[in-house]
Amino acid sequence: MPRKDDLMEAKEAQLSEQKQQPPFITSDHGVCFENDTDSLKAGVRGPVQIEDFHLREKITHFDHERIPERVVHARGSSARGYFELKESLSDVTQAAFLTDKSVRTPILVRYSQVLAGRNGPDMTRDIRGFAIRFYTSEGNYDLVGNNIPVFPIQDAMKFPDLIHSARPEPDTEMPSAGVTNHDNFWDFISLTPESMHAVMWMLSDRCIPRSLRMIQGFGVHTFVLLNAKGERSFVKFHLRPSTLGVHGICFDEALQVNGVDPDFHRRDLFDAIARGDFPEFDFGVQVVEESRENSFDFDLLDATKIIPEELVPVRWVGKLVLNKHVDPFGENEQVAFCPANLVPGIDTSNDPLLQGRLFSYLDTQINRFGTVNFTRLPVNCPVAPVVNNHRDGFMQGCIFRDKFNYSPNRGASIRVDAQRGCPTHPTPIQPGATKIRAKSEKFADHYSQAMLFFNSMTPIEQQHIIDAASFELGSCKESVVHLRMLDHFNHINRDLAVKVAAKLGCACPPALLDWTYSTQVSKHLSMLDPLGGTSAGSSVETRQVAVILADGFDAEQFLAVSQGLKSAKCVAKIVAPRKGKIESSKKTEDTAVEADSTFFTTKSVVFDGVIAIGGAPSVQTLAASGACLAFINQSFRHYKPIGAVDDALSLLLDVSSYGKVQLTGKESSSVCSDQGVVSSAHGASSEFVKVFLDALGMHRFWMRDISRIPA
Repeated sequence: MPRKDDLMEAKEAQLSEQKQQPPFITSDHGVCFENDTDSLKAGVRGPVQIEDFHLREKITHFDHERIPERVVHARGSSARGYFELKESLSDVTQAAFLTDKSVRTPILVRYSQVLAGRNGPDMTRDIRGFAIRFYTSEGNYDLVGNNIPVFPIQDAMKFPDLIHSARPEPDTEMPSAGVTNHDNFWDFISLTPESMHAVMWMLSDRCIPRSLRMIQGFGVHTFVLLNAKGERSFVKFHLRPSTLGVHGICFDEALQVNGVDPDFHRRDLFDAIARGDFPEFDFGVQVVEESRENSFDFDLLDATKIIPEELVPVRWVGKLVLNKHVDPFGENEQVAFCPANLVPGIDTSNDPLLQGRLFSYLDTQINRFGTVNFTRLPVNCPVAPVVNNHRDGFMQGCIFRDKFNYSPNRGASIRVDAQRGCPTHPTPIQPGATKIRAKSEKFADHYSQAMLFFNSMTPIEQQHIIDAASFELGSCKESVVHLRMLDHFNHINRDLAVKVAAKLGCACPPALLDWTYSTQVSKHLSMLDPLGGTSAGSSVETRQVAVILADGFDAEQFLAVSQGLKSAKCVAKIVAPRKGKIESSKKTEDTAVEADSTFFTTKSVVFDGVIAIGGAPSVQTLAASGACLAFINQSFRHYKPIGAVDDALSLLLDVSSYGKVQLTGKESSSVCSDQGVVSSAHGASSEFVKVFLDALGMHRFWMRDISRIPA
């Protein structure tokens, strides 16, 4: 009887075979070397000898180490783990990994950015790829999704144009950092009304996420499920963080993160796994019976539309856990996804964008690897047996002993399996259909779901969309681009158009007298809505808190704060004016602490909150540091929770005065919390720590007035 972790162990063994750590340096042919630092020369000052095969091999290999990066989604970060099914989907599919709850399926997840190059910065405003490979008992299944559920185009025919428009402009090769705030991109978008729904998502804070562990995942397309009876149904796949919630950051903050730590998302994922804080995601499906295919006012085959959860609730059936690092090249760079990698029980729909992707992914992998044999790489190998007549080609790693390399043959050496094979069930074809380059009528509705998304945002989220649109379009020079986009916005929300036009210094298009604005909302689209938003009730676990102090800090306060943060599974980092040991006011070895960073090596933008520890000498040093005060003020400008104890309250004078924040009185024995600023005049009590953690759980305090904060 198969064991729960059989597939996990099989994949681990497959990968471990490639991990070589011999004790001595050898050539690629296994020959040991006595010297790996000097070329072979004719005398100590003589010419290098061409016979030095070690030198030639070493440099030749180095010259050929790079492979073409992906044409999109080049920058990525991966992790391995497992998928565990909680509720069988045998009623709608025969896929083994979605029906057998007794098995853990090994997975590899790759997060990515659509536009950034392989070495670009992490925190650009961009859609994030969320691709999952399931190494199932029936073969590899790839779910190649994104962190938003819709795409900017409806048909793969437009994909090259979409990406070309977003790339650096061809006459200048600028902007080159994977950003879209330039004329060509918005020119294309303004002439592509079907993009409007995706544009609303792209301008929201979902496209500047706090962490890859704090994003949702969507299969984007409608797929088909097939059960053992041959019954078809349609499905959309969903993922959500199990406990951490879905969070974004400020755009001003994102710009600075790219300078402070361009690898912010990659480092966050790596460090979380290294600490044992394994990212977890719930896995769900929206299933639509085949009989309901045409019962909606949108087309299920349109990748620019969602199925609102009010119409079809998500059925949460499993969990993904990421608990292992990957080799950055061997696994992250060489993993080759393709939406055509399907298993019995899952099939494609007639979505015209999906159909194009089925071809494009395989085609681009052959270009990247220079061979069809990339499936032989360990990260791409299935745990299921591979038996076929595919032979030869560049980098063929298998040794074949068979007499036959074709089927059928007289030896019947290999054959198809009608019972276990991936079946092709009869798919209804539109009666009387003719070849035509066109779309169904429902594809022509470009504004209804854009309205739904904008209406569903909280006022803060709507303002962030307005600000993002103003920044993106404000960077464009062509007035015709401004006017066309304002016309689109005018069809989505009048207030959106008016406010963006004001920031662009443009005349707003006139009100649409014969246009009906939808008032429909969905509680499942907002990140901030406390009644149904994706961040509601999220945990503070793994949140990064800067604890700022200097020599002479209060050791008891630090101990209370650090223990309180640790018990809540937060990550406390000590930020001080200098590196090394920082002495407490007690000046004893056991109360000294090691600084993790200084005010010159890090900034507040890489933290979720900040706490200033008391102690007169420490506070005196910090108060004299402009970098420290800027650290605190910037935390306030980015709406983050701030805590201060005793003497450290004096560090919040700018926040109190310019930000109109109330602090606790010097004689007060209670903890004061105002707009996420938590203050205590009588030590770091358990109440202070609890109130700060509650503030940290709110993520941000968007109600603040930051207009006069000097940072």
